Amino acid sequence: MRPRPVSTAIFSAVLFSLCAAAQEQPVLTIHLDKIKAKVSPTLYGLMTEEINHSYDGGLYAEMIQNRTFRGDWTGVPHWFVVEKGNARAKIRVDDGWGPSDALKTSLRLDVANADAHNPAGILNDGYWGMALAPDTTYQGSFYAKTNSTEAIEVTARLVDDYTGKIDASARIPGIGPSWSRHSFTLKTGAIQRSPHNHLELLLNHPATLWLNLASLFPPTYHARPNGNHIDLMEKLAAMHPAFLRFPGGNYLEGNHIADRFQWKKTIGPLVDRPGHPSPWNYYSSDGMGLLEFLE
Repeated sequence: MRPRPVSTAIFSAVLFSLCAAAQEQPVLTIHLDKIKAKVSPTLYGLMTEEINHSYDGGLYAEMIQNRTFRGDWTGVPHWFVVEKGNARAKIRVDDGWGPSDALKTSLRLDVANADAHNPAGILNDGYWGMALAPDTTYQGSFYAKTNSTEAIEVTARLVDDYTGKIDASARIPGIGPSWSRHSFTLKTGAIQRSPHNHLELLLNHPATLWLNLASLFPPTYHARPNGNHIDLMEKLAAMHPAFLRFPGGNYLEGNHIADRFQWKKTIGPLVDRPGHPSPWNYYSSDGMGLLEFLE
């Protein structure tokens, strides 16, 4: 009989040893009454980074996704035309109009046909829907202008994705030919708590409307304007961290030097924050800017 190669013999021995060890139940013993090493309390803290929508769509309470109407080859992501009945409308990104030097473009909404019973406009689907709670107030706003010689009115409403039921509605009058900010309040009643809702902005007559920086916020932590989600912030605060790391690693440096986190562009009014591309293939609003992190 020919002897087996040495390598085969060694492999067989190792395999036998691993199989024998696998049959033994491992035991982990923790002595909670014995201190093995002291760790400084200042080393216990929180690390945050904008990845997988942990800021926009996560900690940051903004409910509208793509609130500055940035377009791509598919159209205007997360914004869709609404045409009730025989209403007719279309949308496109307009590179010639914007409410500020930071936001130089806008969404152009052309409503060719609409009336009180057949409105037309746009809807936003939020971040995988919009979570609504009963008896809750939501604060909304947008910048807008029109080509109409008379001021026009927009209706904002929160709508159930599945049933089409209107959960809250508000009328926003006084939109004129110059860029201006318009705010509104949407209050839900005795609805069922659900994440399957969207926001609609509608006109009930033909007109052309330019829009930018559309925003919708639920109640926020410590009732701060432009704030964060209450439940997530309470969980973070309950950990009593000694430090907070922000805004992250890859997100800080960006894929290119022009895409880096530039803190000077993340402070001041939201309309003066241009936002920037993140390394994770979506656009960051920079609503969570330097001062919001420090707060």
